[in-house]
Amino acid sequence: MSRLVSYLRRFRRFLPYLKFIFVCAIFFLAVRALHAILKDYKWKQLTSYIHQLPPEQIAAAAVLSLIAYFVTTGYDSVAFRHIDHDLHYGRIALAAFTAYAINNNLGMSGVIGSSLRYRFYRRWGVVATDIVKIFVFCTVTFYLGFAMLGGIVFLFWPPETASQFHLPFGSLRIFGAVLLIPALAYSGWILIRQVPLRLRRWRIEIPTRSIFVAQLIIAMGDWFIAAAVLRIVLPASHPVPYATLLGTFFMAQVAGLASNVPGGLGVFEAVVLVSLKPYLSPVVIIGALVTFRAVYFLLPLGIALLLLGAHELWIRRHRITASSEERK
Repeated sequence: MSRLVSYLRRFRRFLPYLKFIFVCAIFFLAVRALHAILKDYKWKQLTSYIHQLPPEQIAAAAVLSLIAYFVTTGYDSVAFRHIDHDLHYGRIALAAFTAYAINNNLGMSGVIGSSLRYRFYRRWGVVATDIVKIFVFCTVTFYLGFAMLGGIVFLFWPPETASQFHLPFGSLRIFGAVLLIPALAYSGWILIRQVPLRLRRWRIEIPTRSIFVAQLIIAMGDWFIAAAVLRIVLPASHPVPYATLLGTFFMAQVAGLASNVPGGLGVFEAVVLVSLKPYLSPVVIIGALVTFRAVYFLLPLGIALLLLGAHELWIRRHRITASSEERK
């Protein structure tokens, strides 16, 4: 037994290195796939689509992206309702928007975003135990939306191009059914049982039905709107059915999240490019993806950094003013 414990400790030491190797391998494979598809095209061809996009189409995508991030503030807002905390929504929105916008670009499994939100909430007097409850609630809500909407899409409208990825399940329908099991179990527990979950000394309060409905709307809406942003930056006459695009978006996001590459850069693009190649030319797909990354990732990141900087300057000025008044 002691030898097994010793082996496990050694394995834990090497785990960060193995994780780094895994991320690098996924990124390398994604870049290799992109290169194989785009090697016959020149850079000018790949960027020509962006210049041809109507300004109103880019503006619509940018507005919808900001709406998507507004929806993500609902994760934390509903979580505060769940724990019966009355923190003002303006503060919740500031913390959530900046954290999610920065984290989406940096990856690192939510560490950056969680650290930012923790710093904000502690500054505003939220106790550490409540912050942990909020983080757990938001995580459950996020994966509830993915499991429910992703399960439905994969089960009923799986992308035909999914077979090209040689999935271990053999079929996205099976994966969709697997995703729906925990989502439906969680939903049934809340809608039917309404009994707190007990794990030894721990008592986990179950959300009310109204909060659960809010969870479901916010989480599914988050994924739905994000995929809609990608649809907007595609040609107006594109032949891709929205269900296929939504399934492709889910596959790409799963690959990006699993790779832990910041923002899923390269991995997300590789999956979308391979999936949509039967419908559109690589030039159009790459142009749409570059536009999507600009309006959905970089635009909110820029706004988040400005808000974060302005807030920190305001805090600093407030402290200087308070300290000078104390001296008087």
